[in-house]
Amino acid sequence: MQTKGRTWRKRQIKSVKTTSLAHKQEYIALFQWAKQNGVFFHKMKPAIFPGTGRGLMATKQINAGDLLISVPSKLLVTEEVLRNSYFDGINSTKALEFSTIELLCLFLILERSLGKQSFWSAYISMLPLDYNMPAYFKHHELKHTPDFFAEHGWSQVKSIRKCYSSLKKFLLDFNDKTKSIQLTFDDVCWAWNAVNTRCVYMIGKARFKHSPQKDNMSCSLAPLLDLLNHSCNVQVTAGFSETGKCYQILTKTKFKKGDQVFINYGPHSNRKLLIEYGFILPYNCHNSVKVHPTLVYEVVSNHYGDIAKRKFDVITKYCLEDTYYCSPNGLSWSLETALKILSLNDTKLVQKSFHINNLQLSTENEHLVSEFSKEILKSILVKYDKDIARIWLCTDGKDGLSERMQQLVMLLEQEMNTVQSALNTF
Repeated sequence: MQTKGRTWRKRQIKSVKTTSLAHKQEYIALFQWAKQNGVFFHKMKPAIFPGTGRGLMATKQINAGDLLISVPSKLLVTEEVLRNSYFDGINSTKALEFSTIELLCLFLILERSLGKQSFWSAYISMLPLDYNMPAYFKHHELKHTPDFFAEHGWSQVKSIRKCYSSLKKFLLDFNDKTKSIQLTFDDVCWAWNAVNTRCVYMIGKARFKHSPQKDNMSCSLAPLLDLLNHSCNVQVTAGFSETGKCYQILTKTKFKKGDQVFINYGPHSNRKLLIEYGFILPYNCHNSVKVHPTLVYEVVSNHYGDIAKRKFDVITKYCLEDTYYCSPNGLSWSLETALKILSLNDTKLVQKSFHINNLQLSTENEHLVSEFSKEILKSILVKYDKDIARIWLCTDGKDGLSERMQQLVMLLEQEMNTVQSALNTF
């Protein structure tokens, strides 16, 4: 039986209580298989939680410094294991054409085709059936999404098509045992999203010595880790232990009995979480909204006309454009500093006393910076209104917007609130 897992989050928001899954046969089979093969998990059981869907519940108190889970190397689906499993010779030109992501997709597709005969059946049968990443949006839906989201969507689809082409050729031409598998684009789309939402990164030892990858990192699949949901409010230490020969996660956060046990994927905004993992958090301390440099200069030009090249030179010298954004607390330091530079008289930029960390503004210039800031933020809000209105033009029959599109609207509304909070600081 396959479950919805992480993509259940939005549809489970209405749930008012936590429901244990420990009694369900598929979870009993998964945890028994994991224990029999050396997986350690600390005082936790599977459950459905309001707002986050499937996760792990602490059955006893878990203290900071405790080991949450460890997956032995024999259960880590790594590049090296797969290249040795699926290719006759490690120097094969065809073998080296495959990326690590493509190999992991091949693994999931081949093992799923074996059903219960696969050693990995207990794990693979519990992977979600679908996802909320941009690549899973229907084509007509993507055409109604904001540019940033559509660009990621088409880019992901392009990567999946490349993966599909590579795997189809392999299954038809390279291995007699796999010719009977009827590979579909949907199979590859499912596998690609499963890999990209669930892989962990290994350093050094996990690299295959003939790998075509350029860096010293390799993504791998580690069963059961994906049962742990993300929170921006917890801290963990995660990685491969050379001593224990396992991938392990230690918590730096205390959990009481009955709490959901979280890990931290990194300092990701909800936009990044939706694009790369297919979910958003009700509250995310890392939320911010990028401000495009073009908008900044359009607003300033409306007041000043052409902007002097000298001002652009200063902004470029200090790489200020890289971090133009706003948060609920206002504008980023780099954006505020750029606006100060843009408000200054050109002659002040060449004075010896000029320093980017000590900009002296007149009352008039401070007023200008405030006006620039408010106009920029208001323009962003207008853009969000238009983006959301465009999404609502894309309805799915009588049911209105699909759940994926509804979640995207929720993200945009969260970002609007961030911009409005920034505007309220002026």
